[in-house]
This record gives sequence, structure tokens and C-alpha cells, in this order.
Amino acid sequence: MGIVEMMKFDSEVSLSRGAWWGWTLGLIIVQIVVGIILTIASFFSDGIVDIVSMIFTLMVVWIGISVSVGRLRDRGYNEIVEFALRLILFPWGLVECAFLAGQE
Repeated sequence: MGIVEMMKFDSEVSLSRGAWWGWTLGLIIVQIVVGIILTIASFFSDGIVDIVSMIFTLMVVWIGISVSVGRLRDRGYNEIVEFALRLILFPWGLVECAFLAGQE
């Protein structure tokens, strides 16, 4: 299972708690590092940095949602409404993804 399968929301992707934490912390670190680099680059050029920043942010959000959907599949959810409710209700979605055990 790789990032491409996750980004396509492949139905066979199922992430354990440890894998979810790894992907989430990895995305946070990458977002911080790239954010610092883009902030420094914005001092030297005006227009292109904003476009790159927006594209990068959309990519990180897409990967973050796909990682959460993979984790929710491990919890036993398969319907689009189940994914949407847990992703919209942020505190409960975080509890479900980060702390509750998956299916046996």
C-alpha cells in the first residue's frame, strides 16, 4: 500500500493506529518545513510563491483526508456518510482515528 492508492481512496486501503499516527505526524512535519521554506521564499518573489503554497496546501489536505478515510475503514466504516460525519465533526473524528482500536 502506497500513497497513490491512498490518494485514490482505494477501497482496500486500511490503516492501523500506528500507521495513521506515522502518516499524520509525517504530514505535519513536511507541512511545517515547506511552510518555512515558502515563507522565506516569499521575501524574494511575490506571485509564484502564493500559487505554490496553495497547491501544496491542497495536496496536504487531500492526503490528510485520504489517510483518515483509510483509518476509518480499519475501524469498520464503509459508507460515504460515515466518512463525512467523522471528518466534519473534528474532535470525534480525531478520537476515532487516533485512539480507538480497529476491527479484529
